[in-house]
Amino acid sequence: MHGDSDKLVPVQYGELAHNAFTNSVYIVVPGGEHGFAPNEETAAVVDNFYQKREVYYVYALLHSQTNN
Repeated sequence: MHGDSDKLVPVQYGELAHNAFTNSVYIVVPGGEHGFAPNEETAAVVDNFYQKREVYYVYALLHSQTNN
């Protein structure tokens, strides 16, 4: 996760880090700076990220139990 208004670490560096890892997710927070201060926009991005993962893990758990 990287803010596109980060003045300490350019947003391109976040993309480079993302590309260096397999199975990573790269999220750019519009207007986000370095070290995200709690606000509605950042909270919404983080919430959306975790909701998608929860659905995947529940599906994977249920699917693995039906195959055993």
